[in-house]
Amino acid sequence: MVNKYSFKGHFSISIGHYVFIENQDYFFKITNLLRTKDVVFMAEKILSVQNFQFRLQRFLDSFFSVQFHIILIILGVILRLKVYFKNNSFWLDEAWVALDISTRTFSDIFSAKILSSDLPTPPPVFSLIEKLFITLFGNNEYIFRLFPLLCGIASLFLFYGLLRKFFDHKATSIVLIFFVCSDMLIYHSSELKQYSSGVLTVLVLYYLMGYMDSLKRITIRNSIGYGIAGGIAITLFYPSIFILAGIGTTQIIGALRNKDWERFKGSVFSAFLWLVIFTVVYLIYCYYMFYDGTLKWPVNPYPIVSFKSLKLSFDWVTKGVLVKTIGLAPYWLGVYFILIGSVFLLKKDKKTFFMLALPVFFVFLALILKKYPMQPRFFLAILPGVLIIFGYGAMAAMQYKRRELIIFNGILLGILLFQPLRTATHSWFDSHSKEDTRSLMKHLKHYQQPGDALFLNNSAQYAYGYYMRYFQFTHPINPIMKMTDNISRDNNGQYVFMQNVQYIFDENSYFKKVREHGALIAVSKNEAESLGQNKRTWILLSHISQDTKEFILSLLDHNGVQLKKFEETGAALYLYDLSAKGH
Repeated sequence: MVNKYSFKGHFSISIGHYVFIENQDYFFKITNLLRTKDVVFMAEKILSVQNFQFRLQRFLDSFFSVQFHIILIILGVILRLKVYFKNNSFWLDEAWVALDISTRTFSDIFSAKILSSDLPTPPPVFSLIEKLFITLFGNNEYIFRLFPLLCGIASLFLFYGLLRKFFDHKATSIVLIFFVCSDMLIYHSSELKQYSSGVLTVLVLYYLMGYMDSLKRITIRNSIGYGIAGGIAITLFYPSIFILAGIGTTQIIGALRNKDWERFKGSVFSAFLWLVIFTVVYLIYCYYMFYDGTLKWPVNPYPIVSFKSLKLSFDWVTKGVLVKTIGLAPYWLGVYFILIGSVFLLKKDKKTFFMLALPVFFVFLALILKKYPMQPRFFLAILPGVLIIFGYGAMAAMQYKRRELIIFNGILLGILLFQPLRTATHSWFDSHSKEDTRSLMKHLKHYQQPGDALFLNNSAQYAYGYYMRYFQFTHPINPIMKMTDNISRDNNGQYVFMQNVQYIFDENSYFKKVREHGALIAVSKNEAESLGQNKRTWILLSHISQDTKEFILSLLDHNGVQLKKFEETGAALYLYDLSAKGH
C-alpha cells in the first residue's frame, strides 16, 4: 500500500520505494531519490533547528532569571571594588576635598568656613560623614573613598529592589545591566566626591515617596519627618532638589485630583520644608560658586528664548544622560525606547510617569535658564528615573502583537546591550587614574636637598598640600612661585602669569592657606629673570593642558638645564638648574 499526499496545483507525490511526479500527463521516474542517508540528513536538520531553539530558550530563561540578576549585582560589586583597591592618587578635585575636610573642624563644616573659594564646596552632610570616617579610621585615600564605595554598592541593591517593584524579570535584566555597567557609576563609587552618595540619596527618596503613598492617612508627624528627610537629602547631594521638586509636584497634584485634603496639606507642608532648607543651603554653601566669578562652569551660552538654547539643552540632557552616564549608545535608540516607555506609562500609570519625568524637565529648564552646569556628572540625579522609563519602553516594545515588531525591537535592544558590555570590559582594564601626583611627591621626597626651590601651577597646589603631610616630609619644601594653569596671549606673544607665594601649614602640617606676595608677573621666554638662578628648582605640574606644559618647559629650557624628569598620568615633576643658561 502506498501513502499519498496531495499538494496545491497539478502535483501529487507518492512515497514508497519509488517517487513519481505527475504533471500534465508526463511521468518521470526517479529511482531511489530518497535514500536512507537523505532521510537521516533531513531529520538531523530538523533536530538541529529544534536544538538551537531549545538552547536559545534556555539562554533567554537564564538571562531573565533572578539568578542572573544576582550575578549582575555581584559583577557590579566586583567592578566597584576593583577600582577602589587600585587606590589611585587623588586628582585635583579629590585632593581639594581631602585637604578641605582634613583642615576643617566639625564646627567649620557647619558654619561653611572653607579652605578656599577656588573650587566648589562639598555638601555639608557629605563633608561631615567624611570627617567622621577619617577621625575614626585614619586619614588616607582608602578611608576617604570608603563612604562613596559603600554608597555605590548599596545603590545596586536599592535600585534592584526598585526595579522589582516596577517590572517583570525581562525588563529588570535589561535595565540592571546598564546600571551595573555604567562607567560613571563605577568610577564615582571610588572617587572622593558626592556623586555616588547622591545616586543612593535619589533612590532613598523614591522609596520614601512609595512609603508616604502607602500610608492610609498623613499625620503632621509624617509630614515633618518627610520634610526633614528631604532636607537631609539636599545637604548630602544638592541636585536632590530636582527629585524632590518632581516628587512634591506629583504628590500635590495627585492629592488635589483625588480631593484628599489631608494628604494635600501634608504634601504642601513637606514641600515647604524642602524649599526653606534648600534656600538656606543655597545661600550659605552654593551662592558664591555661581555668582562670585571664581568657578567657570560651562553653561548655556545662547539667549534663553532661542532655538539654539532649546537644542543645546536638549542635546545635553539626552546625550549627557543617555550616553555619558547610562551608556545608551547610539543615543537615538535610547530616545526611541524612552519615547515608547513614556507613552506606555502615560496610559498605564500617569503618577509614576510624572514622578520620574518631572525631574528631567526641571533639569532641562535649569539648563535653559543658565542656572545649571552643563557637565554629565551633574545629571546623575536623574539617571535612575530615566533608566526606569527606558525599562518601561523595553517592556512595552516586546509586547506588540506583530511578531515582526517584536523581533525588530529585540534586535535594537541587542545593539544597545553591546555598550554596557564594552563599558564593563573597559572598566576592568582601565586604571581610572587621572593625575598621579602621589608618585611624584614620592620622588620629590626622595631626591630633594636642603635649599631646593619649588614652582607649581595653581591646580597642583592642593595635591601638593595633601601629600606633603601624607608622606611626612622630613624637610618640607615650600613653594616660592605659583603659576597659572593656562597660557595667556596678546600682540607681544605668549606668557604665563607667576606670583611669589608663601604656603602656610596648620598644626597638623596640612596646607592651610597661601600668602601671595606682590603682583602677578607675566613671564615670557625672553623675560625670565623672575625665575631666579637657583641651582636646584623643582617644577610640579598637574591638571594642566599639554600646550601650557610645553610652553613652561620651553621657557625653562631656554633659561636653564633640565636635571631630572618624572612624568606620570596627568602630572609631571622636573628638576632644573636655573643658574646655567639652557642650550
